[in-house]
Amino acid sequence: MWLKKLSIKLRKRAFANTVLIQCSRLISDLLESDSDNNSRQEVQEIIGNHCFDIIRKKGSQEINDFRKEMIEKVLGIVQSDNPIISMRKELIHIIHSDTLNRTFFTEKFADHRKELYEAFNKYLDNSEIVNSDDTTSVIFIWSEAESCILRLLQSKYFEETSKDDWFSNYSKAYQAYIEMFFELILSKKNEKDFSINGVLFPVLKQQIEAFQQKLIGEVI
Repeated sequence: MWLKKLSIKLRKRAFANTVLIQCSRLISDLLESDSDNNSRQEVQEIIGNHCFDIIRKKGSQEINDFRKEMIEKVLGIVQSDNPIISMRKELIHIIHSDTLNRTFFTEKFADHRKELYEAFNKYLDNSEIVNSDDTTSVIFIWSEAESCILRLLQSKYFEETSKDDWFSNYSKAYQAYIEMFFELILSKKNEKDFSINGVLFPVLKQQIEAFQQKLIGEVI
């Protein structure tokens, strides 16, 4: 019995080390200026995202901060009792952050960013980051970069992925949810007491929560 437990423990440790090493390599390939350009280009072509260019241009401190946060996230995932569920949970958190902060800059809401920031900032504690173009854009860029790295790790080590998997479907549903939420905020500022969104929003919220329950066994 003890031999079996030791074997499981060693396999788990080996898996964790492998994923962490791969995560570190991805960060180096995508962010460090002295990394192999061919390797960076190959990875970036796969993910099709240039948020890493923006982070790299901000300098070594930004890169170090991003690396530290990314490694901490992955370490928490691989050391958990159920790494697949932990990976899904982390990706859901990132979808939330990515979607919320990106939607401020979409064509539909770009002209109302100030109103939306004011509405959100009313409910922040003093310790929380105040919503503004600067903070929102930074969080959006980091979320995009984190999402790309975790998706590459997810596909290689955790579960099969595709363009139409749960991540894609949840992202679409959450985008609709956030857009409806923004519309409700703006309608209240314009003193409209009723809108169809006010009726549909609780239904969509229930669908999002049911989706989370199915994916990770809990509601975030």
